Amino acid sequence: MHWTRSKNISDFINNLSASANDYLEKEMKSISFQKGEVIIKKGQDVGGVYIVNAGELRIYTLDPNGIEKPIDNLNPGEICLFAVDCIMKRMTYPAWLKIDSDQADIFFIPAAVFRKLYLEEPWIRDFILEAMSSRIYSMMSVIEQTLTYDVGSRINSLLLRECPLNREINLSHQEIADRIGTAREVVSKHLKYLEKQGYIELARMKIIINSSENLAALLPKHAV
Repeated sequence: MHWTRSKNISDFINNLSASANDYLEKEMKSISFQKGEVIIKKGQDVGGVYIVNAGELRIYTLDPNGIEKPIDNLNPGEICLFAVDCIMKRMTYPAWLKIDSDQADIFFIPAAVFRKLYLEEPWIRDFILEAMSSRIYSMMSVIEQTLTYDVGSRINSLLLRECPLNREINLSHQEIADRIGTAREVVSKHLKYLEKQGYIELARMKIIINSSENLAALLPKHAV
């Protein structure tokens, strides 16, 4: 079976040996999810490895008040390293993994299949090592912002990261709160402040950035 793949996924598969490529094509599954679906819950057994083909995923934990605390995001072409670690060490998943985009297409590789490929294919080991290096820097950035920057700066930073060319961000206040690990009321209050100052305009499920340059000027140095 052949599926439409992102360029990164195609690179991942095409760098395998011919026999491994055929084996993976037979064993790998393509699964579609909708926004907000939780793929893995904390403490759950992991049946395999997840690679994002399209869409975005979020890894998070919960504080004692039930507020989501972000750990990492997964974008097209990226692999869930927590799942890799769990199946290699036969451990349960240490967080929650949820769909962050309107929908997402995920390639699922069963645990036994991935272990076999990891042992036999040098490219798989290289891919995991490179992914680990990249994710470490990404997660350190999230941790640094959480520990160093105030909530307002973290909201501003997220708006700048999510700002497309048309300057319209389609995120609800709750979704922003979930991504930075705070309460919706805190986000709403800060967004209203930004609107009053002329940095943004608010509409239903939409935030319009009037000037990304002016918004960036509010951030502490190296906050983005």
